[in-house]
Amino acid sequence: MSVHDTIGDFITVIRNAGNAGKPSCSYPHSNLRLGIANILQERGFVENSDESINENGIKSIDIKLKYVNGEHAIKGISRLSSPG
Repeated sequence: MSVHDTIGDFITVIRNAGNAGKPSCSYPHSNLRLGIANILQERGFVENSDESINENGIKSIDIKLKYVNGEHAIKGISRLSSPG
């Protein structure tokens, strides 16, 4: 049996996109991940978080990253508890 840490993967996608200087990133939709994205937006760490549906009907979360003076607004992000 394999264990997948989708929240950790979601956080890693945001961190890597910011470190690479990308304007945005996306990840498959779940209500929990959308809630995390909305909290990041409310607290000013990302510009915008929105849901979208691709041509195959699959929902995703699109996050527009925020930069302050050319640096990613999120200095460090990690998961505090491990799955399981």
